Amino acid sequence: MNRFRRVWAAFFIAACSGGLFAGAAAASVKVEVPIPPRAAAGVIFYAPTAWNEQKPDSRLKLFQFEVPSPDPAFQNGQMEVLYFGPNKGGTVQSHVDRWKAEFTETDRGFPPVSDMRTVNGLRVTTVQIEGIYQSTMPGADRLPKKDWAVAGAIVEGPEGLLFFKMSGPVVTVRSARPVFDMMTSNIRREKPVPQP
Repeated sequence: MNRFRRVWAAFFIAACSGGLFAGAAAASVKVEVPIPPRAAAGVIFYAPTAWNEQKPDSRLKLFQFEVPSPDPAFQNGQMEVLYFGPNKGGTVQSHVDRWKAEFTETDRGFPPVSDMRTVNGLRVTTVQIEGIYQSTMPGADRLPKKDWAVAGAIVEGPEGLLFFKMSGPVVTVRSARPVFDMMTSNIRREKPVPQP
């Protein structure tokens, strides 16, 4: 069953004179957008419609999405979903530590932050790290990337851990973080918990 998300969009109408914007007016409209559900590890999630789904570039990834940058001067980001199977892939803390270890230097003004919450009966651990990034994924680009960020969420699903990892320039990741949080705040079990 598709879920509908209410999206508020602002449209700016500008008059152009001599190649320069002369003025602008904004209007807010409400749009309902159907979002197809995706499932893994006994968990259902809804990816933002603004993120283009891509063919995964690694066999370790179940899903892969392009995260648009708010500024054309910066690269788009990537959000990947990984699942290794029941009782596989290590622990929640080991993955948080691994994501932190991918940064050769972290931003002193924005130290790594993590927290845990419960969403529809599922434990979700989130983390955000910024600094100089160097991926440890097999086959990934190993060149250090300055001013990079990772926002991750680890869901303790009925069939094992499910990993959501968004990476890209700091500007892109910070801009997309509210949408990422909305996505991970709406996860649910694929099958209801049997009642005694």
